[in-house]
Amino acid sequence: HINAHCTENHTGVIWGDDTAELFFSAPGASYPYIHIAINAKGIYRVQLNSAPKVSKELHTFNFKSTGKIGKDGWSVEGEIPLKQLSAVLKGKKTAEINALYYI
Repeated sequence: HINAHCTENHTGVIWGDDTAELFFSAPGASYPYIHIAINAKGIYRVQLNSAPKVSKELHTFNFKSTGKIGKDGWSVEGEIPLKQLSAVLKGKKTAEINALYYI
């Protein structure tokens, strides 16, 4: 069974859905980081986390995603203009990317 109840970007409770999650930060930095959660329908939320338990929604973050639910599972694709990561990269030309998958 695939959980994908959230149906609008930036709203609803996506955290209970099956999600792929991406985290972008400057190399070696714990904070700040950008957190993107995408469910099986391609619905997403984007947050800027600046300290432990301190986050804000990035409603204007330019992100495109699509989701596909198939017979045996699901997949997502996303497109991120990398210049948007400047808020967390602080002038550096490289980023650390971590990925998680929740089911």
